[in-house]
Amino acid sequence: MSTHSTSFLQLLTGYLTDELDAEQHDLFMEMLQSPSNQELLEQAIDTLTGERSIRGAGNAILQARSLRSLQEKINGQMDEPVVPVRRINQKWMVAAAIAAIVISFTWLWFNGQKGKNDNPGMAVAKKDDLDPGKNGAVVTLADGRKVLLDALSDGTVANEKGAELTLNNGTLKYNVNDLPAAAQGFNTVSTPRGRQIQLSLPDGTRAWLNAGSSLHFPTAFSGTDRKVDMTGEVFFEVAQDPAHPFKVTVNEGISVEVLGTAFNINAYTDEPSISTTLAEGSVKMNYKTQSIILKAGQQGIAANAGGLRSSDVDVSEITAWKDGRFELYGNIKDIMRQLQRWYNINEVEYISGTENMMLVATIARSKKLSEVLAILERTGSVHFTILGDKVIVKP
Repeated sequence: MSTHSTSFLQLLTGYLTDELDAEQHDLFMEMLQSPSNQELLEQAIDTLTGERSIRGAGNAILQARSLRSLQEKINGQMDEPVVPVRRINQKWMVAAAIAAIVISFTWLWFNGQKGKNDNPGMAVAKKDDLDPGKNGAVVTLADGRKVLLDALSDGTVANEKGAELTLNNGTLKYNVNDLPAAAQGFNTVSTPRGRQIQLSLPDGTRAWLNAGSSLHFPTAFSGTDRKVDMTGEVFFEVAQDPAHPFKVTVNEGISVEVLGTAFNINAYTDEPSISTTLAEGSVKMNYKTQSIILKAGQQGIAANAGGLRSSDVDVSEITAWKDGRFELYGNIKDIMRQLQRWYNINEVEYISGTENMMLVATIARSKKLSEVLAILERTGSVHFTILGDKVIVKP
């Protein structure tokens, strides 16, 4: 990236965080007269509002509106001064926003160079590549038989004790017709690394299992409660039935109780905490002797060190995996754990303190591993090497 482009991006970053002094502000407005910089401004608006962009948390929409107003002023469509986005109070969010802007423009610049070099080369050093995950799972039936869904076509995949299991376009559905209590059994649907599945339970509740997850449930719900057990990460859309509460039991003695709602539970054993994120309705989250009620837009976190607590979150970022996106935000080790599950990476080696790096990115889960890592490399602060099913992270 040219020095001119870099300085312009630095000024734009300062403008969005309201950190330019008078001299820098004048220089920024002067540089905006350049057609190439006006094109960057337009790309910034698209980046901050587009789903495929690399972006930070918090105020992307406000940033886009501020830039649009600035663009109109440059075009002579308005006379009043443009008010930049106010600085975010928390220092870490300011840092995240700045990082997101720089990464966004780096992405735009690299993609703008496509076709300008007959042999641009691959940024990620690799001898191998890994394909993204896909739909698939293993169903363990009540009698112990296992059904591998990966190799099956749509249609009926199993019948047992009156329960019919059908597969349709990647969704596994349980159909039950007045199954007597004595005939009920328990099934477990498991997704290994590199697989995901959508499941329709006997009561009509829908569940999405992320890679490396499992759901254990009866072939027909009976009694006063609808109880299931899970590991890994699962998004639930619970069928309404006030007379029969829906209860999810998670490893380490955590449970979530609902009537009818939509929520995400992340309970991977290699994560530092277990979280429940509520998209709709309300849920009660229990952890040891503590409990909290969550409302839509809130997340409950259970950790051995900090007990049970809640906070407001952006639900769309947390549930992005269900919609085919990575919302990668934070420490690189947290990010690589997500990639390990989806691409079935066996080992990640960190060199020279790279485990403390912070990255921000939104990337489609349909991309090959080398493509994902190449996007992360465009920060200029980290590089990757793929060796079989191992990834080396280096500065």
